[in-house]
Parts: sequence; C-alpha cells; structure tokens
Amino acid sequence: MLRGDSLKPYLAIAARNHTMNLLRKRQQVIESELEDDAVSCPSAEALAILRQEKEAISGMVQDMREPDREIFIRRYFYLEKVRDIARRLNMQEKAVTARIRRAKDKLRIHYETENP
Repeated sequence: MLRGDSLKPYLAIAARNHTMNLLRKRQQVIESELEDDAVSCPSAEALAILRQEKEAISGMVQDMREPDREIFIRRYFYLEKVRDIARRLNMQEKAVTARIRRAKDKLRIHYETENP
C-alpha cells in the first residue's frame, strides 16, 4: 500500500501528464482548424470570378421590371417568405411564386448564354 508521502508525487505527475495530454489535443484541434481555414480560403482568381458574377447578376436584376425586381430582391437578398412578399405587394402567393420562377428562368438563360 502507498504511503501518504509517495502518493503526492504520484498524483502530481499524473495530473501533469493529464494536463499535457489535454494541451496536446487542444493544439491538434487548433492546427486542424487552421489547416481547414487555409484550404477553404478562396484564391484571388476565385474572388475575381465571384465579383464578376455578382456584378452580372446585379445588372440582370436591375434590368427586371417592377414588381419582378422587388419580388426577386425581397426573396433572395432580404430572404423574405413568399407569403410576406405577397401580403406586402397585395398579390396572391401563387402569382409571386410564378414571378420568382420566371425571373430565375430568365436569369439562368441569360447567364448560360453569356457564360457558355
């Protein structure tokens, strides 16, 4: 059986080792997260392409007629629900949904013809 004098150093070493193991695990998690962030960081070229696409879509939306432009902006930029858009514009939900679908189709067709 261990005496009180020999138990203290044993517990101290066990606590130190446990703490060191936890710190190593934490460091591994931090390094892993940093590696994931580095991998997911877009390149300058990817950012330029995204910027061009954003400008193209913005131009297409600005070319829409009212109320289609307002419906599209409320739905996809402000993330409003169809029900709320319909209520705000005094329209039927089906009409709002149909306008959104037609606008998306036009944008898709325009985008595909401009960027084959």
